[in-house]
Amino acid sequence: MGSLNCTCDSEPDNTVQVEGLGVNKFSTDKKKATSVVPNTKFSGQIPLQDISNVVLSVWNSIPPFVYPKEFNNEISKWMSIILDDGIFTGEFDNLLPHGRGFEVYHDGSLIEAVWNKGKITGKGRIIYTNGDVLEGDFENGEIHGFGVLVSQSGSKYEGNWSHSKQEGNGKEIWPDGSEFIGDFKSGCKCGNGIFKWADGSLYEGQFNKNCIEGIGVYKWSDGRSYEGTWLEGKMHGKGKFIWPNGRVYDGEFCMDLKHGVGKLLWPDGKVYEGGWMNGKRHGIGVLKVKDGGCKKGEWNNGVRINWIDN
Repeated sequence: MGSLNCTCDSEPDNTVQVEGLGVNKFSTDKKKATSVVPNTKFSGQIPLQDISNVVLSVWNSIPPFVYPKEFNNEISKWMSIILDDGIFTGEFDNLLPHGRGFEVYHDGSLIEAVWNKGKITGKGRIIYTNGDVLEGDFENGEIHGFGVLVSQSGSKYEGNWSHSKQEGNGKEIWPDGSEFIGDFKSGCKCGNGIFKWADGSLYEGQFNKNCIEGIGVYKWSDGRSYEGTWLEGKMHGKGKFIWPNGRVYDGEFCMDLKHGVGKLLWPDGKVYEGGWMNGKRHGIGVLKVKDGGCKKGEWNNGVRINWIDN
């Protein structure tokens, strides 16, 4: 699902990817329908020729849509109504969809839902022409409240929505086992969250527009860890990086590289404290060794130029 290779020692880097399911858009598949529509109250009146084969295939493979308990009574009257975005078949009032029903959209996708005075309000389920399924609470024709979106690729979002976008707390899972639990805003991961990768790596902290950004802790599956500030998926600002062998860097970063002022500690007790640029020692610094000796020097692009007398 995504990877991040630390460039503290100038290794290649890939920005952390925390992709989201996003908001579904209708795609067109207008092939002639050949599948059988599930048995419903309105099955005989649904315009099969307008439903895509992908939608019909998914519709037949998933459990029937369950209407709320208050709609368990027998259907006394129904009709088909041509709407601006498709054809509605179901209960009505004053020539407006009202109650249980289906709508086949012009692109061949299908929604089963509860209508109120012409608007989808209450429980509903959309099957998109790409095979994705969205089921949950609707308000005035938009998914709003709790909902579950399952894609044909196997990805799944379960959580809160506002005006057809993920908003508030939610959970995403991917077929490879990766998962995200946390805050969403306007369809993006934004706020606090936990992202677990399939390889065992884990990040816990802040996100912004689907990127790791703010303050957080990243733990790699190989034992490395970083705690500090992030920008656009990269270590940026102040933080502490720890290697499995006990080496520690505590200081400033710029886009995944040691940059600014920082301290590097080796397992044998040696310490360098001073300037860094693009991941290498640069400028004035102090080198301390385990026996207590201390020298001040000047470095250029990782190479010591000279020692400076105290």
